[in-house]
Amino acid sequence: MVSMQIMKFTPTAFALAALALTRQAFAEIAFGTATFTSGSADGSEFNVAWIYGQDACSWTWISNTGSNPCGTDFTLTNGYTYYLGGCGTSSFAVYNADSHTVNAYATFADGYSTDGCVNQDGHFTVQQQWTFG
Repeated sequence: MVSMQIMKFTPTAFALAALALTRQAFAEIAFGTATFTSGSADGSEFNVAWIYGQDACSWTWISNTGSNPCGTDFTLTNGYTYYLGGCGTSSFAVYNADSHTVNAYATFADGYSTDGCVNQDGHFTVQQQWTFG
């Protein structure tokens, strides 16, 4: 005779398990511009995003500046895909692309910038404009 044990989950255990799963998609995200000052991309400027607290020089491209960055999927170094919504409104937010749910609303980030970044296209600076998280 085979004995089957039923796993019992307490509400606390279930909540902790759910929190562990959802934290993976919720990251504090930085949004700004990368401006090239030399190389093959000299003079180019892009809307970019990265995981806040990580190297801003390792950004992910969203769109060219002057183009609307909202509605374009982008995948960050955590492996999750997001998109921006509500551009130009008080509901500016980053969304989880898989579930189309709000990840976080925007907070203006005045003053953070980094220079001395280099990639295969040249030297560039990164200026953070918004934080989501």
